[in-house]
Amino acid sequence: MNNKVLVILCSLAVLTSCSIYAQESNGNTQNKNLQSEMELTMPGAEEEGFRGTDSSCRNYLEDYTYQTDENSLIYSGSGEKVGNNNQQLSGKPQVIWTITDDNDPNNVVSNPSNETSNKSNFTNPGCYKVHNSGSRQLTDAGGAAKDGSKDGKGDTGDNSGGKGKANGIATANQTIGVTVHDVTAPDLWLAFEECVGNDFASSEEDLSNKMVEKILAKAGEPFVTKDNYQDIEGTSYIFVDEGKSADRNKIPENKTVRYTLCGNLFNSNGTPTLNGEVISTKVLDKSNKTQQAVVEGGNKNDVFKGVYVRRNVPFIAVVRSVDNGDKRKSVGAKEADGVKFVIKDSNGTEIQPDANGGYLFRVPNYPREDYSDQPDYYFEAQAEDVSKNLTKIKAPLYIVNTSASFEGSTNR
Repeated sequence: MNNKVLVILCSLAVLTSCSIYAQESNGNTQNKNLQSEMELTMPGAEEEGFRGTDSSCRNYLEDYTYQTDENSLIYSGSGEKVGNNNQQLSGKPQVIWTITDDNDPNNVVSNPSNETSNKSNFTNPGCYKVHNSGSRQLTDAGGAAKDGSKDGKGDTGDNSGGKGKANGIATANQTIGVTVHDVTAPDLWLAFEECVGNDFASSEEDLSNKMVEKILAKAGEPFVTKDNYQDIEGTSYIFVDEGKSADRNKIPENKTVRYTLCGNLFNSNGTPTLNGEVISTKVLDKSNKTQQAVVEGGNKNDVFKGVYVRRNVPFIAVVRSVDNGDKRKSVGAKEADGVKFVIKDSNGTEIQPDANGGYLFRVPNYPREDYSDQPDYYFEAQAEDVSKNLTKIKAPLYIVNTSASFEGSTNR
């Protein structure tokens, strides 16, 4: 995965260089520079208008590596005549590849490889410019370059063997604009917190503020570890994220998410738990190539069996999302951000929170064999980013027959 900048629609005209021309410098007809045509190619683009983008953009998916090649006369073999002044290409081409980020002027990747091919890899969605700049020395026809290159391969010789002299530079350059599209399911954080009293709105705001602060500070990675999870009291968390920084940015068909369970509401006896798994994501929409991650609990053999809340104990649920579209710098909190949470019974009827914003169940339904006459309950949380990638959590919600010393105002 909040004002996520997941697919930035850009109108970048492809800048093509002009035809070969001769330019006289300082009135010296022997000092001539040439500019050559160039064509940059980067196979693997999606079709024009992909996901509704402007047709002037070239469309690519994040986290793939694309081979970029340039084709220009100046990269031909040494000795080839160019221009109108009987000049020849000599020496080795000087080639620089540069990728710039339209939304971050400081994000510039430069590669002075002197190679006519370059690998372009975009690990974040957005708009970029891929630029190639090349130059090559020119000599009089039949002569060697000033640096002594005389064998047709651009190797340096001993200066004594050539009759020609360097009298100019041939240059070529081109820039292409690309839109890189998000194919990563957003991170999703879900917190359950049992509450005493009726000031749930204040409790929810406080919990939300703490979550947002920690999400941004950790760039979306869970703040709970094996060393501190037993210190987390009163709140149980489910984190779904792309993984550690080193594990992110896998190619789309190999993408995974990890989910982490932390707290005392993930087993029926209320002891602190820290557990989780890594699961694969799947294609959600073939035409738009979006991805989805679904974390589903409830099977007996699953690490994630469900959430266990106490009867007569009110609780709140807070859901927040964070996406890689803006490099995990902002948090989604509302349905307008694609964030939703719901509890339903076995008939599909949605359970509404009470006037204070909390949920309270008076009648237990767990163990299921002891309360088979009571309905099943399920919760579902989801986050959808601007590109329509989706992350979803769904599992049973069990009401455990544990007594409490206070009562709520809602009967279920």
